[in-house]
Amino acid sequence: MPPIILLLLRRKMPESIRWAAEVGNKKKVEEAVKRLEKCGLEPEVNFDAIQEDKPTLKQNLKAFFSRTYARQVAFIFWIGAAYALTVNLVSVYSSKVLSDLGASSFESLLGTLSIDILGTFGVLITVFAADKLGRKVLGTLGFGLSAIPLAVLYVAYLMGFLSIPLVVAMFSLFFLINVGFVGTLQYVPAGEVFPTRLRGLSVGWEKLFEFGLALPALSLYAFLGVANSLLYDIIVAIIAAAIYYFLSLETKQMPLEEIQRRYTGNEGIPSFALKDIARSKDKDKL
Repeated sequence: MPPIILLLLRRKMPESIRWAAEVGNKKKVEEAVKRLEKCGLEPEVNFDAIQEDKPTLKQNLKAFFSRTYARQVAFIFWIGAAYALTVNLVSVYSSKVLSDLGASSFESLLGTLSIDILGTFGVLITVFAADKLGRKVLGTLGFGLSAIPLAVLYVAYLMGFLSIPLVVAMFSLFFLINVGFVGTLQYVPAGEVFPTRLRGLSVGWEKLFEFGLALPALSLYAFLGVANSLLYDIIVAIIAAAIYYFLSLETKQMPLEEIQRRYTGNEGIPSFALKDIARSKDKDKL
């Protein structure tokens, strides 16, 4: 059995050597190295190169919003903002739409359950496909294709043949695409396109807009009504796909070192993190 699997089974996965080295915590590095060595791994660490480095929050914020990471900041912002502006129509209002069509409480429950199950299936697809198809393809499809089931419902509403089965089917398809592709993918780039010390800020920045725009979006849906809300979501989904395509940073099948060399120019990355920390005789087993 590969050593990395043994570590997981024993629930003794060591903390990241990279993180500990970058913040200058030699004790954590030593602990991680010892645990890895017990499982047959031999990471090569230059302890002389590790120096304590504890930047203040102000310094991290200044680095985060610097010109170096301007595109990354815009990219992460748009994932959270666009997702919040599109997903809530189905995630919150699906049961109300079904009730308005005459569905019983039990039928509404079964309908929303079906929608959630398809969304979960979309998550599984993204987990296995993200590093094969790429972030740009999945994110663009996640926004763009999600407009199709909403367009079907919009036309059905205007033509007067909107039905409970059709709403459940189209909302489920929407969740499969939007929640599966975008909702899952949004966490990945936030942890990839920034150096270790800035990843917490990156994830927080993305969630700030997702949660911050959720309540205004819900209020807007209530004001617009079902038909206009569908039209609104269709338009926003298409715009979101176009902007995402041009802002996205493709990182498929790239290790963190290559991502940071390509998109940050190694700024803020100690040289030892690239040369001394990542080497191991058994790295292929990781």
